[in-house]
Amino acid sequence: MRQPFVKLLLSALLFCGVAVFAQESAPTGKPGKWATKAAKWDKDADGIPDALEADTYRVGDVSFKLDSLRKDLVLIVFYYGSGGHNRLSDASVQLLLDMYSTAPVTGVDASQKGVRLTLILPKQGVWFEDEPDELRSIGEMDKRGNYDWSEYDQLKAAALQALGAGSLPKFYHSCLSCNDYAETGSSGISRNKNGPFGAFRRGAVDFIASVYCYQSDPDYAVMVAGTVAHEFGHNLGLTHGGFDHKNYKPNYLSIMNYAFQFEGLTYDGKPRVDYQRGALNVLKENKVIEAAGLGVNAVGYGTQAHVDGEAVPTIFAACDSDVDWNKNGIIDAKPYKLSLTPYGRLKTLKSEDNWANVNFSGGNTFRKAKAVVEAGLVVESFAANGGTVVRKSVLEDYPGRYQALPDALRCPPVPHTLAPLRVVPARQAVRVLDGKLVTVYQTVD
Repeated sequence: MRQPFVKLLLSALLFCGVAVFAQESAPTGKPGKWATKAAKWDKDADGIPDALEADTYRVGDVSFKLDSLRKDLVLIVFYYGSGGHNRLSDASVQLLLDMYSTAPVTGVDASQKGVRLTLILPKQGVWFEDEPDELRSIGEMDKRGNYDWSEYDQLKAAALQALGAGSLPKFYHSCLSCNDYAETGSSGISRNKNGPFGAFRRGAVDFIASVYCYQSDPDYAVMVAGTVAHEFGHNLGLTHGGFDHKNYKPNYLSIMNYAFQFEGLTYDGKPRVDYQRGALNVLKENKVIEAAGLGVNAVGYGTQAHVDGEAVPTIFAACDSDVDWNKNGIIDAKPYKLSLTPYGRLKTLKSEDNWANVNFSGGNTFRKAKAVVEAGLVVESFAANGGTVVRKSVLEDYPGRYQALPDALRCPPVPHTLAPLRVVPARQAVRVLDGKLVTVYQTVD
């Protein structure tokens, strides 16, 4: 049994709102205009030109290829510090590879299923000169309350330069794995735009996963993988609420929902890291119909709801139909009013089929990404520790997005204070290309 502190921590870390529902017509699940479409130059609709997917690429001392028939995503995860606590564990890597390889999407035809995720992990960290402490917070907020990405840019440039990847076509996303950023205590941030919903759907190419140095511990693989996939989802145009930014919807079964980011979704009684698959019923808090549940696409899943605004959510082991939302022990025949979110306001809750709405070219990854290696950046090899030291330089200020967490909920990274969230990942076949400088993981067809 998990410690009560863990449940309270995870609930508060993901505090934003959950509502109650009544069945309306289910969403169509049709892709939005932001979802990547096939083109003559991109027949598998992943935003990467087919001509580039025919080539072989090299990072560090490892070569890899992409797939012109199947959707590709490429993610480089570099980490801060001279130790290894911020490097992803094999268990987290496996969960991410499982998630994307089993995605309900296709490439050039129905036989090319899932996403080939190429995950690139440098073996050594990167840090600022005289600041190798892996607990260091990266960057700061500007006067407008937006995150200043200058330090991130310097670290990213150094990591890519150390791998000899500066000339790599810009078809990849980048993630900095660290303890904290801007001393917010937040679990991560995407470089997606603050602004209108449609603008957010265009995505981004950079993000930070700041999981208190739990990254290397396999006991926290679900929390770490869920956070990486959550911020990566923002890069791909996905939001906290599906078709809006509203959080904590019980009918949004996605790690984009704060309710599931750290502990994962529950499927067949086990944790799962995933985006929502398929459309679920629209729910109205002013007309809750218990018999309707969330619909056929919720079969096998559990959910959680902040019943009547409760601070600690109630767990529902099944939610496809006959859900006792008001916890009175029966399935009520008549509709009623009830709030199922921390907000306490009665609203109509809609989610989305995440996988049908992924913007695989999020941030215009290939066509508009700026050059990564900035002129004038000073990078030195730090042979004693095998990592890379960066001397600070002044780069451009960029706006960002973040979800701050209360100070009282921050976890000291060492020693760990959370009870382990153990999980045995499903084992999808994985190709491991292991070199002296980097490891490249790919799912196998």
